Amino acid sequence: MKNRKTLKAIAAGGVIALTAIGPTNAQEVADANGDAIGLPSVFVTGDLWQTERGKTTASVSLLDRKELESPEWGHFDDLSAYLPNLTTTGGTARSRYIQIRGIGENSQFEGETPDSAVVFLIDDMDFTGLGSAGSLFDVKQVEVLRGPQAGAFGANAAGGLIRIVSAEPTPYWTGTAQTSMGENSMYGGEIAIGGPLSENDPERLTMRFALKSQQSDGFYRNEFLGRDDTNEHNETSARFKLRLKEDRYQWDGALLYVDMNDGYDQFSMGNDPFRSFSNEPGRDEQESLGVSLKGQFDPGDVFEVTSKTSVIKTDSFYSYDADWTEASYAGYLSTLRDREVFNQEIRIDSDSSELSRWTVGLYYQNLLEDSDVHYRDGDPSQGEFSFGQADVDSIYETETIAAFGQMAFELNEETRIIAGLRYEMHEVAFDSVSNELGYYQGFLYDGKNGNDDDVFGGKLTLEHDLNTGVMAFASIARGYKAGGANSGTFTSPKYPSVYGEETLWNLEAGVKGSWVDNRLTSQLTAFCLSRDDAQLRDSVGAGGFFRYLTVNGEDATHLGAEVELQWQLSEDWRIEGGIGFLNAKRCSYADPGGLVPERELASSPSYNYNFRLNYSAESGVFGSVALAGRDAYFESNSHLQQRDAVATVNASAGYQFENWRISLWSKNLLDERYASRVFFFDNGDGDRRYEALANPRQIGATLSYEF
Repeated sequence: MKNRKTLKAIAAGGVIALTAIGPTNAQEVADANGDAIGLPSVFVTGDLWQTERGKTTASVSLLDRKELESPEWGHFDDLSAYLPNLTTTGGTARSRYIQIRGIGENSQFEGETPDSAVVFLIDDMDFTGLGSAGSLFDVKQVEVLRGPQAGAFGANAAGGLIRIVSAEPTPYWTGTAQTSMGENSMYGGEIAIGGPLSENDPERLTMRFALKSQQSDGFYRNEFLGRDDTNEHNETSARFKLRLKEDRYQWDGALLYVDMNDGYDQFSMGNDPFRSFSNEPGRDEQESLGVSLKGQFDPGDVFEVTSKTSVIKTDSFYSYDADWTEASYAGYLSTLRDREVFNQEIRIDSDSSELSRWTVGLYYQNLLEDSDVHYRDGDPSQGEFSFGQADVDSIYETETIAAFGQMAFELNEETRIIAGLRYEMHEVAFDSVSNELGYYQGFLYDGKNGNDDDVFGGKLTLEHDLNTGVMAFASIARGYKAGGANSGTFTSPKYPSVYGEETLWNLEAGVKGSWVDNRLTSQLTAFCLSRDDAQLRDSVGAGGFFRYLTVNGEDATHLGAEVELQWQLSEDWRIEGGIGFLNAKRCSYADPGGLVPERELASSPSYNYNFRLNYSAESGVFGSVALAGRDAYFESNSHLQQRDAVATVNASAGYQFENWRISLWSKNLLDERYASRVFFFDNGDGDRRYEALANPRQIGATLSYEF
């Protein structure tokens, strides 16, 4: 049945695609006579060196501003299904964690995790583990680099890198205003404006400001409370960028504010579709403030000095009704976290105009997370806390110091070698204090633990130009994740309080380039990734007494490939597509909970695919249709429940006249019913499946004006 549903969605998407219309950047790539219709040049900036996409020796997905204009893509969550070998998870209203090629945070459910394996950057600010901050309004491009990036980004980049780059300040005034409305009482507005702050020298001092606010009642109805808004979305983000440019130096400052005030009420004991019965709906709140300063100094024609400084502070609150029912039993959990991250990098780069070049640098990070977890259980008739209550205060701190370097050597006109190395000192400290009453007594364990690691990683790459515009490459990379300390609430001395370093070796080879007068670009990458002492999330316990922890498996192997293409069929028509293949298995593993046998790793579907057809005519008519699908996969390493295979279709159509643009759009056009989260919870009824459904079909409209 699952295969039939998938084939049905693919067929429906194909039929729609034959008649659809969609936006493209064809008019930007045509010359004055309309003769040239090649694809525009775009550059990957997430690596140490800025490189044209077709010359980047990595499996990379890049979406530029025109592609991100699609009204159904308002958040990174929305486009994650269109990226090969990438999945997202999270135990809250919006996905927070990212997995690339099966590597990343993939526990049953957990709050913010300080040691994610996929770096998530927004304008050089480190929001790793906080992917819910990824708004896409007024964004220049999104980059996804797959595979270990430890040589450039350290321990947290064992799986890959996500980089969101917002629109830059310009020496001329420009801006956008936009408003949207749709089903489930969704409405929102955005505005962005930027330009020079000096009339006499417009390039010297420039700015960019963007503001977005969106609200929605959600799609679940709480039958007990008689409310349709208990899984609401209320989100606001604001961004300000300032650039000071002189002859020999440039300063770029950025400020990002994100405020989420969402409901979280998506579970019921009977897995009722889009219905809940909780007498105390949960909350998912996050407030983040990030500040960054980047300075570039060019003393001459030999080298350039770059300094990057950022500070991010995040306060989050997460709560839910622990029994998911209207019963008198008063089960409730809440988690309050205060998180601060400071990053400092300084590096020296040789003249970037040379094919043979080098980079050396130093890096420092301090992460401090203060958590307050509160549990309460009781029967109101016997007192609010008649069964028990518990409070756990904990502090998790990591400190990282690293030195790195990278060099490129030109062997001949067609062949180059790139070598990079990073050495990192990583310290972790964890301290917890608990206070418990009733039946919680004896399940909590106070203590201090920590871990120190000296780790290293790097990459060696061989590039060879097959002909003009086509390049083959092969690389070997060593990634790593430093050891850490387990911070589970319900704990015991018999379970590991710390876990050790994980190392990864990644072999990768591929071909990328452009054909047909630059109208077709594509890339093919195959990889083999071997993990030693793989860090795996697990859980032990039952009922409300789960402990979540990281343990070291002996090894794991990830095999796969990614294919992506962009094809400008004509001045009006363009297609984009991609597919990812993945086989990720743990070879041996001592499961402390004894819950699961050896099998495929979590968050590792054997395939996922996407296809998008775009149309844009000189008359102003535009539109698109997009299909995305994936195979079934295990939700967690700690249970046997899976997300089913699924395929969904998005579509939009509209008209542009002068500076105005109006769009009609639909997410999940075929109203596919599938789970956004699946997990096991022992309520005395065995290995039972519980799930929260993904958003049903949503239809809306967007009106925008550019000036």
